Amino acid sequence: MIKLKTLLPEDINNTNIDLPANEFELSSLSFDTVINNFPADYKDIQFNRMQPDGKEGPYYSDSVAFPNANDSSTKIGDLKSFEDWKKEALRKFGNDTKILLDPDAVWFDKVKVKSDEFDTQKDAADTAKASMLKQWGTTT
Repeated sequence: MIKLKTLLPEDINNTNIDLPANEFELSSLSFDTVINNFPADYKDIQFNRMQPDGKEGPYYSDSVAFPNANDSSTKIGDLKSFEDWKKEALRKFGNDTKILLDPDAVWFDKVKVKSDEFDTQKDAADTAKASMLKQWGTTT
């Protein structure tokens, strides 16, 4: 990737620049922003249910998965599931957490969490899984 600072004005039109996916502060990220950043998703309404704003709202079956630090993911099918995931992520990782939204990525990489604490917890979960798999492999 070329850093924008290193480009001269005459290079701008002659260079392919890989721009990062859309990056947002978790604290200001909204469900509407998520929907708007994934134009190929959030089209198929599976059912309606009560949302945190007190109104009935759609739950989308073609939703995007948000990562959890334990290496699982959460389908964000509606405002309620988004608000629940966001509240937990803010509690665990803080207000300075960044979220990358990439509609062109494979399904499990469409959303990334940029946080040192998230990375630390994910590494710990990965290490625990590897240890258990190694233990199972030696006892059977």
